[in-house]
Amino acid sequence: MPSLPAFLLPPVIRLTGRRRRSRSTEATRARMEAMHRTPAPFEPPAGIARDVDVSREDAEGMPVFRLRPRGGGTRGAVAGERRDPASAPVVVYLHGGSFTNEIVPTQWRYAAGLAARTGAEIVVPIYPLAQDGGRAGEVVGRIAALAASIHGVDAARPLVLLGDSAGGTLALAAARVLRDAGGPAAPVVLISPALDLAFDDPEALRLAPRDPWLALPGLHATAERWRGALPLGDPRVSPIHAPLTGLGPILIASGTRDLLNADAHRLAAAAREAGHPLELVEAPGGVHVFPFFPTADGRAARERIDAFVRATR
Repeated sequence: MPSLPAFLLPPVIRLTGRRRRSRSTEATRARMEAMHRTPAPFEPPAGIARDVDVSREDAEGMPVFRLRPRGGGTRGAVAGERRDPASAPVVVYLHGGSFTNEIVPTQWRYAAGLAARTGAEIVVPIYPLAQDGGRAGEVVGRIAALAASIHGVDAARPLVLLGDSAGGTLALAAARVLRDAGGPAAPVVLISPALDLAFDDPEALRLAPRDPWLALPGLHATAERWRGALPLGDPRVSPIHAPLTGLGPILIASGTRDLLNADAHRLAAAAREAGHPLELVEAPGGVHVFPFFPTADGRAARERIDAFVRATR
């Protein structure tokens, strides 16, 4: 049973109007055009600088930020634990937002907190969005090339791909491209991932009316723009269709009031059939991207993700 804060989240989210903004394809397309005319800022908020050092570079045609933990990243770590920065993981964090929304302060704070708690260096690419010409085939390739270059510079440091929502789509798709190019079998963390952009799974359709955040018409409209010339079944668009062989271990966090929970269970079933290491952290009554919320389930999921990152060797 969800805790009281988790129980109250769905009505609060509905009151924000998030779902109303994507309940029709026309409204979603209009929002994309408006966002193309007036792009949102993507720079990290100043407040995260108390936990991490922030630097910016350009790589693979994208602005790329690096968040390096101060003091060895021991905040919230196991007592006495300290990771040598030379062996600490590098986490490529891919933000969500239906391929149309820019990274927001909540996501920046999560990335900085992850660095501070685990000692990992967090690499945040600002990838092209759908309304600005970003398309699955090109962007997935850029992310995979960025990950390969990071590994190539310092192969001694473990590499992790982490994404929330649409960023989860990118993380798993890029892990496959990285694998196919002979790169490392990077562990993958998926927070409420969108893994099949057809959004036609019967369980997803059953969950959709109870989801206070996501609406299928908006998801279809953004997926149509994002896929470009690729079919929805292409693994760069819908990574659920790619085999798991050769990938690293996978950790998924998903709530049962998220229509994308169906994708999480499908991937978990595919992993069981293939004998691939996958852990599903599921929150009963949890909403989309529940690990970002100040609930007991959100805190437990963040702690599990922290442990997964720290254990990466």
